[in-house]
Formats: sequence, C-alpha cells, structure tokens
Amino acid sequence: MRILEVTESFATGTMEVVRTVAEGATREGHRVAIAYGERPETPSRLRQQVGADVDLIPLPWTGRSVAAQLRAARELRRLCRRWAPDVIHLHSSFAGFVGSLGVASFGPTIYTPHCYSFLGAGSKARRALYRLAERVIALRVTVVGAVSDHEARLATSLGASNVQVIPNGIPEIDRPASSTRLSRAPSPPKVVAAGRIVPQRRPASTARILRSVAPFADVCWIGGPGPDPRLAQSVEDLGIPVTGWVSREEAVRRLSEATVLLNWSAWDSHPLSVLEAMALDVLVVGSDIEAHRELLGANQLAATEEEAVRLVCGILDDETERRMMLEDQRRRAARFGSTRMVRDWLRVYRALSDRATRRLIDGGRVSLAHPSRA
Repeated sequence: MRILEVTESFATGTMEVVRTVAEGATREGHRVAIAYGERPETPSRLRQQVGADVDLIPLPWTGRSVAAQLRAARELRRLCRRWAPDVIHLHSSFAGFVGSLGVASFGPTIYTPHCYSFLGAGSKARRALYRLAERVIALRVTVVGAVSDHEARLATSLGASNVQVIPNGIPEIDRPASSTRLSRAPSPPKVVAAGRIVPQRRPASTARILRSVAPFADVCWIGGPGPDPRLAQSVEDLGIPVTGWVSREEAVRRLSEATVLLNWSAWDSHPLSVLEAMALDVLVVGSDIEAHRELLGANQLAATEEEAVRLVCGILDDETERRMMLEDQRRRAARFGSTRMVRDWLRVYRALSDRATRRLIDGGRVSLAHPSRA
C-alpha cells in the first residue's frame, strides 16, 4: 500500500504516534509518506528522528490563518495527485478539516482527532463553531479512527457512520519491564507533572497540588510554556520548578526518576505521557475524566485537588499500597504497546484499500497496477 499520513502540527504526542505508525508500516513493506506543517514547534532535525524509509514532505502550514489553510490545501491536493496514496490518514483537527474538504476524493480517508477541538474551546460560541467543523469532518471522511472509547462516542454523536477504536501504543510497553521498581520507591520520592503548560493541563490547580505534596517529595514540572508563557510563570510563582523544554531523551530520563506522575488534565483523549509513565513503572494519579478512567481505573483518580493530595501522599507513605497499585497499572499497560497499535492501523488501512480497489475494478475505471490513480 501507499499510505499518506497528514498532520498540521508534527510535534509532541501526535508526532510520536504518526512516526511509530509510519515506521511500523514501512517495516511491513508499505510505502509511507508523512506530510506535515512547518511550524515553530516542528523539530529542527526532523530527518534524524524519523526512519529513513519514511518520506517526509513539508507543507506551507506555517500558521493557523485562513491563508495558511488555503495554501496547505492546495499543496496537499498537488501531493495527492503526484503521490497517489491508497489511504490518507488525517491527524488532528486542522489536518482533518483541510483534508476532508480538499482530498477526500483522492481515496479512502481516516480522521483521528487526537482529542476533539471543541473540548477545549473557551467560549460557548467557539465550542459551537468547532463542533460544527468536527461534524463536517465526521460526515466527509471514510472512517473516524478514535484513540479511545470516549473519543469514539463523541465521533458517533457528531454523525460519523464508521468509527474504529485504535488506542495509542508506545514501543516501551512492548519491551519487558524491569521489576526492580516494584521492590522499593525511588529515594527521595519525586512527584512530577509533564508536558506543555497550557489550559488543558490546568496549570494553577496542578501547581497547588504539587505545592501541597512538596513537604514529602521533590516536585517539578517537566516541560515548558505553550502559546501563553504567563501560565508557566504562574506555576513558578507558586514555587514549582519548571524544567523548560528539554529533549525527549532528557524528559524520559527525568520521568523515569519519578515516583508519581500527576496528570491533572481538564480534558484528554489517550495521553502518551500517561503511557510513558506506565512503561517506566511510575505510578499515575489522574483527574477524574473519561480518558483517565479508561487507562487507569478508579483507584488512581481524584475528583478534587484535596483528593489528589490525599491520594499522592498515601502512595508516598504506604509502600504496600503503592506496590499493589503499580501491579494493577502494569497489567493495564500491557494493552498499549506499539506493535498492537501498528497492527491494528494496518488492518484498517488494508480494509479501506481493498474496498476502494474492488469498487474501482467493479466500475471498470482503473487497472490493477495502481487503483488509487483513478
């Protein structure tokens, strides 16, 4: 198959999922290209971070203005004419909207929201606008590929007729985990938050929880500011050290030294930071949202800041309870390896490619050499 992965923002968690799927598909003998926006957060040495067999195709998706979207749509159409994909996979809202309107006629399209845009919209009017845009996407693409049951239910509510659930996965979970961390807690204990400091992560609330547990553990936020640097400053103003942006390797090293990851999101879909912590045997305490319920179960969730503080302090204080929770978390983590994720996505790609081939052959419109060129 010729598989085209499309993402406007090729960074952070979306980048890891797209890269992992693309590299896994090339190992199975498929031709894969990633079309991505050249944005400020795009890694500067991208070629060194993606497998050499994967084609990297930059698009003029330099911003989120209407003009930038139109330029990207034109270039994406030119790319589809030239590259002739059998399957087009659109990742996140901007790629979904531009792709569903601009290239759905070139072949089967899959849309993965990676957390629906309207969940984080500030005003009621903006939520309604984003929800309308997501409904347009859901009705135009061939399949909505949700990363969680919660995301699948939202897709169905938007009118999507074909929804497949493919949970995220990471390579670290496929590797046998060391059992040494189950024997004792890291000393001194460390409690961390991780990721971009943006409203989704509820930075002020997260910082207050970390400040409350600081007498019992080292605390910090592994990550840096998002578009509004004042949010990162507000975390530091509450006395929480912020590492700033560090390399992925350094972020993983710091996370591996933690006892607890506090993931206090207001909304989410299937956060990779939680999967990374699970792979490293770092116990996750999460806000009580549907995405966390699917990943963690009820025992590791808190509804309020006070509950979160009590839960974290209990983990730090009770070694037996910590070990039991870690064992349960490890059992849950086994479902989220990258081998399973790549296999599931390839199954969806093959089904769509085969269906398109049969439809075109039945219509007598194309030869078997490359059905998607019709």
